[in-house]
Amino acid sequence: MARVYNIGSQPVIIAHRGGAAEFTENSIEAFQHTVAQGFRFIESDVHATRDGIPVIHHDPVIRGEGGAELLAINTLTWKELERFQDSDGTLPRLEDVLDAFPDVVFNLDAKSDEAVEPLARAIRRTSCEKRVCLASFKQKRIDQMRALVPGVAFSLGTSEVARLVLRSKFPRRKTDLSPRFPHPDRGFQALQIPVDMRIAVPGKLGEYIYTTVKVATPELVRFAHAQGLAVHVWTINSEREAQGLIDIGVDGIITDIPIKMRTHFLDSGVEIDY
Repeated sequence: MARVYNIGSQPVIIAHRGGAAEFTENSIEAFQHTVAQGFRFIESDVHATRDGIPVIHHDPVIRGEGGAELLAINTLTWKELERFQDSDGTLPRLEDVLDAFPDVVFNLDAKSDEAVEPLARAIRRTSCEKRVCLASFKQKRIDQMRALVPGVAFSLGTSEVARLVLRSKFPRRKTDLSPRFPHPDRGFQALQIPVDMRIAVPGKLGEYIYTTVKVATPELVRFAHAQGLAVHVWTINSEREAQGLIDIGVDGIITDIPIKMRTHFLDSGVEIDY
């Protein structure tokens, strides 16, 4: 399988929701402007309508007419949802986006169970298996998508991220890494993490205690690389913080300010991909 994301080469800037702080997030306008600036890595989110049309949107609801009522996307048909599109191209259909930007690598987060099959179907219809990485907080959704579109790149769900974090912090403990562990030969290419997260860590008496731990560490980066996984950190909007992460070896920065972040790295003499 060809890699979508590389390890140990030039770090990549990934435009979070198309550059949410620089344009209207998850809109055709945002994608057009970001691509026009030379970017080819975009992160976005997918929900599905009641009639199974996958659409680009982060939240499960939209504002109804007048802005007061909240409407769930999965209760609306595409024809009903289409009425709420803005002039900047919010709420686009996933297939339209994939067709409109054939040179872009899309990191797509399945935000609901209902989105899984429509998302997979859109990937097959647009033949873009080699330029997407599929993600979800829920590992169950990722496993379902792996069955529907084998050969596509995936990132890890939250439960597998926590397992990897524990193994990197407690290497002598028998944290399960096989046979279920998501190795690259099973399609998993990226570990996409926040700077810190709440996980259950082993206590002194063998019990597990929930606590917030820093996960974007040199130890985790080294451990993930040894498993063949690229490491991306989200959502980073501080140039100083991004620089520190690059310094410890992360492979990608997921950011709302891709243009500003690129300017910072280029001015600093850091070779990057975007």
